[in-house]
Formats: sequence, C-alpha cells, structure tokens
Amino acid sequence: MKFAGLVIGLGVFAGQTMACDACDHSVGYGDHWLASTTIDISGLSAYDGLGQSVDQVLDAVAFANSDIHGIGWNLQVETIGDSWLGDLRMQFRSSNGESYDTSLFGSNDGPGQGQSFVPMVDFWGGLGFHFLQGQDGVFEVELYDTVVDNPGGAEATLMDGSVLYIQYWVPSPGTLALFGACGLMAARRRR
Repeated sequence: MKFAGLVIGLGVFAGQTMACDACDHSVGYGDHWLASTTIDISGLSAYDGLGQSVDQVLDAVAFANSDIHGIGWNLQVETIGDSWLGDLRMQFRSSNGESYDTSLFGSNDGPGQGQSFVPMVDFWGGLGFHFLQGQDGVFEVELYDTVVDNPGGAEATLMDGSVLYIQYWVPSPGTLALFGACGLMAARRRR
C-alpha cells in the first residue's frame, strides 16, 4: 500500500510528526472544533467506470464517527489517449454509507490538460447534509471516467500539485489530547 501522505497530526504516525496545518478554533459546536487540512493526491489516476476493479481508490482516515464539513480541490489533470476532461468524475464515500459524486469539468471539455478548482463544497450549509464517517473513520476518494476509451488502462492522471481541501469536525483540544494524535492519513490502493 503506497501512502499518499500523512497530512495532519499532533502525534506520531509512521515516524513522522506534522503540525496541524490549519485548525480554526474560532468555530465550534459542543465539544468539537472545525479543522482543515490538505491532502496531496498527485499521481491518482482514473481508469474505467465507477467501482471497476482496476480503479485506484484513495483511503483517507479521520476520526471514528467524524463529520466532514466540506471538501474542495485544486486538480491539475492530464487525459490519456482519446479520453476527455469532460468525462471525469470524482466520488467521495464513507463506510457509513454517505457519498458525494461530482463532475470535474464541463461536459464539452475535450482531451488534454486542465485544472479543476473548487474552493469548498459546503456539505452542512450548502447541501444540507452531514457527511458522517463510520466507526473506522475511513472515507474513500475515487477518480473515474464515464466513457471508457482505454479499457483496463488509465484514462487520466492527476499531475503534481493536485490537492484536496477537507474541513472536518474534531474533538475539542482537551478531548483531543486524550487521543494522543489527530488527523488525516491517506493511502492509495487498487479497488
């Protein structure tokens, strides 16, 4: 399993310690605080349609039963062969059964290189739902193509500098200290 990156942490994981890159402690509810982080997903590729065995899936791990407030992205994409940017989609899924699926480009965008930038999809305020994580805290990210031009082969790849922005609710700093670590860890795998 290849690690896409350890993104945020107050403790130690896999020999790396990283500071919380952006925790907004001015916003809170109950004993939770809104934290944000960035995950480098460069190199993730789209293969065939959603859920196919050749697809790459990114597993991001947050706290058990955490609540993702919003997700944004800045993706630098290059298609392969006859694949079109307009055919690319991305789906986020939790082990709790929540999912969000989105198109990355306009339907008429042809082959080549392109940038897909969305500062933040606000699940709570904008879409009116909570993106709840299950007991394992895992949510999956799958990049896929709706028109298969290269069966079994890559349709598009995320180039260097491609990142996800994630806002999620974490326990208060006092509660967090009991865990010894906080954060998101991400690993890439084949479906």
